[in-house]
Amino acid sequence: MMDFLNNFFNNIGKTIKGIARFSLVAGTIYVIVTGLISILEFGAFGITTIITGIVSVAFASIVLYGFGHLIEKVEEIADNTRYR
Repeated sequence: MMDFLNNFFNNIGKTIKGIARFSLVAGTIYVIVTGLISILEFGAFGITTIITGIVSVAFASIVLYGFGHLIEKVEEIADNTRYR
């Protein structure tokens, strides 16, 4: 268990990028299911729900992925410029 936690927090940039990928997939599935239910109840409103939801989930995932990538690069810069 401790190895998992150490790995989880030592590679935090990679962890954040993985969470971003997961949230994109899970969010897209959720939006599609919710949109299909909305189509059955409200008609065209469900299509708008699907389109808006997918765009929102994609944007949030891109921002989160970019943050993870930024952390990875800062760690790489810190490793390369550390006084030896």
